Amino acid sequence: MTRGTTPSYIITVSDFENLDGHTVEVTFKQNDLLVTLRGDDVVIDGNKVSVFLTQSQTLLFKAGTAKMQVRGIDSNGTAWASNIISVPVNPILRNGEIEHE
Repeated sequence: MTRGTTPSYIITVSDFENLDGHTVEVTFKQNDLLVTLRGDDVVIDGNKVSVFLTQSQTLLFKAGTAKMQVRGIDSNGTAWASNIISVPVNPILRNGEIEHE
């Protein structure tokens, strides 16, 4: 991700063919900063999970590396978690959000 942008992530959860009925969250972590997307912020399509970060969310991160993990629980109460992956965080020259004119 690049700070101050609105990236989207589409994650395929290969352990399941269909995640309907699962409660799913996606967490990004860098040092003490945690950004967790859940509920309406998570789109499920089959075994794909999509999340979209805002400018303000990506501006919370410092240039470097963040971690990302997908977790979920099915209607039977069986919880699962993906492997943790590294996400590069790229810098920007001017801090702050950019507005559409």
